[in-house]
Amino acid sequence: MWMHVLCLGLFAAAPQGAEPRPATPAASVVEERLAAWPALDAAGRRLVGDAVERLTAARTEAMAESGRVDLVALGEGAAPKLLEALGKARDEATRARIGAVLDELTAPRHTALLAAEFDHTKHAVRHYCLWRVGVLGDARLASAAEAALGRAAARIAKAEAAGTRGEADLLDAKAERLAAALACAGTGSVAGFDVLLEHAAAHWSDFADDARRALRGVKGPAATAILVPKARGGAGKARIAALWLLAAAGEGPAAVDAAGALLDEDDTSTRIAAINVLRALVDGEAPIDNLSVFEGIELAKRWKERLR
Repeated sequence: MWMHVLCLGLFAAAPQGAEPRPATPAASVVEERLAAWPALDAAGRRLVGDAVERLTAARTEAMAESGRVDLVALGEGAAPKLLEALGKARDEATRARIGAVLDELTAPRHTALLAAEFDHTKHAVRHYCLWRVGVLGDARLASAAEAALGRAAARIAKAEAAGTRGEADLLDAKAERLAAALACAGTGSVAGFDVLLEHAAAHWSDFADDARRALRGVKGPAATAILVPKARGGAGKARIAALWLLAAAGEGPAAVDAAGALLDEDDTSTRIAAINVLRALVDGEAPIDNLSVFEGIELAKRWKERLR
């Protein structure tokens, strides 16, 4: 409720006929990008194997936590051992523990090292590295992400041709295609937008945070040109998904007009998604994902007044 009160305060202070704010130029910072994982010292090399074992073969939560603590203390040099363990892990719980530690250890400076694993022999490693690069972003890796998307599509076709014998491979390949589509977005390519839209329509709540981070990499006219027609001409979940992506990746008057045209929609979810596009593109505000019907109607009225 407090977010709603804050939002109303912002509207009260806003001028009539507000135009989208121009994007604030990013600081000109050249980020370090590593060409190799840092080597562990002798003590680290002795400890890393035991720490990975405690994390992956944990019989208790305390055992897993002790492995996590030691691996985080060892730092980014432990990542190769974790990626190796990820490829060997036999269950989803173990893969999730490994992925959580890798998330703590990896940052934008590691994107090229992660991209080197886009065609790893193990699905779990490919999936993690693609997804992580999507979230972290790196415009220099767009061609690598697009190539990974193509390989995932080929794996899907092969699994589909195998019929029931390929069902497990098909699930893995579809998950990998989604990760590759996310990597494309994070590196500035719209190549996987159809995949992102399909997944967003079905699983947005589990996907939103990472999708919004990745979509920063492709924000601009190319994404807007794809999403505006889908927001204007679509229906149901497909249109709502287009609005969700438009809030993160759209820009300019066409995107604002498309959202503004939906403020009178009877469907509450569509109206709220349109409000969130306007919040993002006009005011640079984060989305409000939980609005009551009444709050949505009131905010829609205020936005219509602003956009006159």
